[in-house]
Amino acid sequence: MTGMVLTGLASPASAPQAASALAASGHPRLCFGAQELVRLRRVCAKRVHRRIWRNIAASAEWCLTQELRGKWIAPVSPAPIHLNLYDRFCAMMHDMAVVEHLAFAYGHSGEARYVDAGRRWTLACCRLWQPEADGAPDASKAYAVTRLLKGVAVSYDLLCSGLTEAEREHTRTALLTVEVRSQ
Repeated sequence: MTGMVLTGLASPASAPQAASALAASGHPRLCFGAQELVRLRRVCAKRVHRRIWRNIAASAEWCLTQELRGKWIAPVSPAPIHLNLYDRFCAMMHDMAVVEHLAFAYGHSGEARYVDAGRRWTLACCRLWQPEADGAPDASKAYAVTRLLKGVAVSYDLLCSGLTEAEREHTRTALLTVEVRSQ
């Protein structure tokens, strides 16, 4: 939803220069382009847009305080009251929310603290949540894999210029691995 709000704010820009935070050569943009970012940053001084940015920034500040998850929460079977499923669901939603908020905060502000934390979270999620792609297909697996792919893809898109080539390759490989293993 944050992406839809931000992209809704960013209409085709007239500014010819690219913002340095999104200047990754040849990288396709999923959320907003470098020229759109110039306009987006400019309109954030206006009333409604300023409030939206403050909310994103406040959430990103909270995300900076979160600790990386240490290990994957494996499925438990049988789980007659679904506690394990709920724990796994909430953990993944938490992790993807942190990844996306940090990425949007960096994509909008260009602040190093957001890219540093976003990089750590994205790489950890690539490693930690890959096992979701394994196992027999069912609704839970389909949702988990889709959520992982979306969170990591959005993060990759917005953090791309702040990632090393090795980190970009690792993230792309993780996305492809999850997609292939989930089929």
